[in-house]
Amino acid sequence: MKVTGAAGGLGRALALELAKLGCHIAVVDVNIEGAEETVRQIHEISKVKAKAYKVNITSFAEVSDLEANVVRDLGSVTIFINNAGVILLHNPLDPEPDDVQRMINVNLTSHFWTKAAFLPTMKRLRKGHIETITSAISLFPLAYNTAYTASKCGATAHMKTLRLELALEKQNDIHVTTVLPMFLDTNDEVSKLGCAIKANRVYPLIKGKTAARRIVKGMLAGEREIKLPYILDILHRIWK
Repeated sequence: MKVTGAAGGLGRALALELAKLGCHIAVVDVNIEGAEETVRQIHEISKVKAKAYKVNITSFAEVSDLEANVVRDLGSVTIFINNAGVILLHNPLDPEPDDVQRMINVNLTSHFWTKAAFLPTMKRLRKGHIETITSAISLFPLAYNTAYTASKCGATAHMKTLRLELALEKQNDIHVTTVLPMFLDTNDEVSKLGCAIKANRVYPLIKGKTAARRIVKGMLAGEREIKLPYILDILHRIWK
């Protein structure tokens, strides 16, 4: 199993939850020190194989090399979790071009590269699970955060389209789960945004471990979309 953005936060929590279930874990992040700490924590709770990989997931070449390295070290990947994401709030009203491009590259473009690298093996084996962490912001757009909202909307649409394509190809044992969380306490920028718009007055920020347990439970149950917290599902139906 491969988890991107697993040097800390939700990615680390997901890696630990899945290690408890016996999954071998490829911990992928640009922060290699954090990724190695995740591996250390995995080895504390489980005897599964785990290895850290420093990869810039916005680079097609690096993601392609990652696939070959993980297969060599841990075996074929039949589960991958696209968790890596960034939100840059330095100037939400008029963001720098580099910040806009980075959010698009990490939050959306990288999913095309991971799919290109890892999906062919799943198709050949006729089994697998792709899980992508997007955002509830793709359901409820957030003013003055256009780049982040658009990139997360794109990732959500990407997964819906991929699910349709797999159905047309009769790849019924490759499952796609999209996770749409509101504000988590695992990301300082997201926490600041949640407090800035006073979302924390409506409900507490979601803890990473709580979110990870819910996500893994939903993945095992074959859920197509997981909205966090649950009330989002009701609000989305009303919104539509």
